[in-house]
Amino acid sequence: MEKKTLFDKIWDAHVVRSVPGGPDVFFIDKHFIHEVTSPVAFLNLEKRGVGVLYPERTIATPDHNVPTVDQDKTIKDKLSRMQVERLRENCKKYNIELTDKYLRLTIKKHTKNEKIKRLLKKWYFNNANSYLNDLTTQLSQKTGLNFKSVKVRNYKSRFGSCSSS
Repeated sequence: MEKKTLFDKIWDAHVVRSVPGGPDVFFIDKHFIHEVTSPVAFLNLEKRGVGVLYPERTIATPDHNVPTVDQDKTIKDKLSRMQVERLRENCKKYNIELTDKYLRLTIKKHTKNEKIKRLLKKWYFNNANSYLNDLTTQLSQKTGLNFKSVKVRNYKSRFGSCSSS
């Protein structure tokens, strides 16, 4: 049996159909949407008379139109404000989770790129650790399989690994 990386296993688990000489067709189990392009998608669903197939697997967040400063205030630009409001309406209509959680990154003038990268990497690692620990605990309870720990590391040569010991 051919050894597979975690990436290969995830890939294989999501392929719906392989097209000879073409791209694989995937099942996407987590879908992230934002306020700019989603109105067109929702309009097409409405025209076709269908809903979102897996709303529980879809997460929406205002992204492009949220101002960098004064995020707690009303969005000044009318089009931007309308797009965020439409996202909220569509999420309510289609029972999609809307999260206003975002990363606020304030960068002082002349901050070196390396410092910005280090801070972003730290934020992503902390959030990935928390998310993956919670998810693994839930899956462990559902399956009855135990795990010792979850660690997020920065490997260049592999996607990841997992062990019960």
